[in-house]
Parts: sequence; structure tokens; C-alpha cells
Amino acid sequence: IITVDDDGNVGIGDEYPNSLLEISASGAFNIDMFSVSSNDMEDGDLFHIVSTGGVGIGTNTPVGILEISASGETGSSPLVVSSNDGLADMFRITGTGNVGIGTTSPGSFLEISAGGTTGTPLLSLSTNDGLGDAMTVQPNGKTGIGTTSPAGYLEVSASGGTGVSAFVVSSDDGLGD
Repeated sequence: IITVDDDGNVGIGDEYPNSLLEISASGAFNIDMFSVSSNDMEDGDLFHIVSTGGVGIGTNTPVGILEISASGETGSSPLVVSSNDGLADMFRITGTGNVGIGTTSPGSFLEISAGGTTGTPLLSLSTNDGLGDAMTVQPNGKTGIGTTSPAGYLEVSASGGTGVSAFVVSSDDGLGD
């Protein structure tokens, strides 16, 4: 059943659409609600929305809310987030599962690159109260715990007054320091 109401709303499988396009398959379980395919792809799957709410890109059987598959595409990355001009990768997951931030070809499970940016930390972890930086890794490899501008390759700084230890080494038996 296809319906076009007086407001111009189109319903497929729905007599009373509430939006510009409404697709309904009542009683159906895990069928394609919307599909875009191509004969040029190995299995023809470009984009699918199934009745369970799952969205598949590159697959017609998503196993979660969103599944992106690059099957059949040698060397491709299933997920790439680029700058708005499309010239730089901001985030990439490769076909092997490596994650790159600021790099197009991460060589390890997680690779973060500042891309020549000086002074901008590669990694910054903040405290849960949002009042300070717990750890910072600078592009030059210097790491600060409790400081954002470490002077050496590892600087541990504690502020908080009397009784606050900047660095503690404890035994692996959990019996004390």
C-alpha cells in the first residue's frame, strides 16, 4: 500500500503517514525497510535499514544498531571521519581493526598523530570533576601526570596539600607500599 496524503506525506505500508516518508512493515521481523544496492559491488549492498532498527552500510544484515562492513574492498577502511574539506583524516578504523587519529595508516591498534602540530597534546586525560588534567602526552614524547607541560620525558606532579603523594610504588601482593 502506498499513500500520499493531503500534506504531501508518503506512506509505504502505512495509510496515515506522519512524516514526509514513512515506511511500515507491521508484523514483519528483520526485513529490509529501506535499501540502496548496486550491481557494481560484490554483494550489491550499499545501505540497509531493517525492521529491527539496525542500519547496515556495506551489509544487508546488521548485527547491531550500526554495522559498517568493507568486505570485498581490499585495503579499505570501514570507517573514516574526515575534515569538512575532505582533505584530512580526523579518525579512521582500518580493515584490520587499527584505529588512527590524525593519521591515514595507523600501524598499531591505536595510533595518535598530531600531524606536525606543536604545543597541542597528543593525548590528554582529564579528571572526572573537569578541574584538571590527569595525564598529558606531548608530541615530543614528554608525558605529564598532574601537569600539562612536563619538563622531562616523565613528570609526576601532585597538588592538593599535605599528605598527597606524587608517586607511589607498591608491592604486587596488595599489602602496602
